[in-house]
Amino acid sequence: LRYFQFVKEINCKGDRLHMVQFSPDGQKFVTASRSKIIRIWDVNSGKMVKQLKGHSSHTNQVLFSPDGTMILSCLFDNTICLWNVESGIEIKKLEGHADNIDSAHFSPDGTIIAFFSSGTTNIWDLQSGQVRLLSDVMSTFGAFSPNGQQIVLFTWDNSVLIFDVRSGEETNLNCHYFPVLSPSYGKNQIWDVASKTKIKEFGGCGLKFFPDKQTIIGLANDMVTLWDAKLGIEMQLLNIPKHLTHADISPDGNTIISCSDDGAVQFWVPL
Repeated sequence: LRYFQFVKEINCKGDRLHMVQFSPDGQKFVTASRSKIIRIWDVNSGKMVKQLKGHSSHTNQVLFSPDGTMILSCLFDNTICLWNVESGIEIKKLEGHADNIDSAHFSPDGTIIAFFSSGTTNIWDLQSGQVRLLSDVMSTFGAFSPNGQQIVLFTWDNSVLIFDVRSGEETNLNCHYFPVLSPSYGKNQIWDVASKTKIKEFGGCGLKFFPDKQTIIGLANDMVTLWDAKLGIEMQLLNIPKHLTHADISPDGNTIISCSDDGAVQFWVPL
């Protein structure tokens, strides 16, 4: 088990930050705030390298594509935008959706976006431009399968559904073990979705696994929290006198970044 310490902080233009995420290569990170501007930063220098401007509404989610060439942003006006990371130009937009878009997620190859709206699951094929309903069962996102051919959903009655992305038919995963963190309210739930079995439940609000699947990073009482995924126990609280709003772990598992509502990003590294 590794413990982390605070090493530095970057002021991000005074925005009230509510999301931060590493790029897949760990060299950049992206921030979202109430300013309607998405900013891309260099990890090593701490300098801003790009601003993505043109949103008509505040952003509630931002994330890199798996290959790091695009950024997805979900807006409170029911719009999803795709941006080219290198140029900072908007390249695609999905608009006109009737309901709020709660979250969106890339498939592993970056060709499909699954987005969730008022409990429904929808698929946006970036190659064809087609948008279609996958499931109208009230549910939240679990994960894409490793090959991107299936999608795992957690229903509001605490069960697991698996759909074939192409056909839309309910199916099963072709693997022996696939642990997924379920976004349950006030609880960390770890499921083996291959067998549709809940294997661990404990208090907290986890965001994601570390790359080795042994640790969960999340938030609790304005602090970044680390849990041992196997034992279900709290390992460490990363605490500074600020209201921390989001956190992420680098792809190599060696750096944690967090953001706060005073417009700063904090860096944490192993002791």
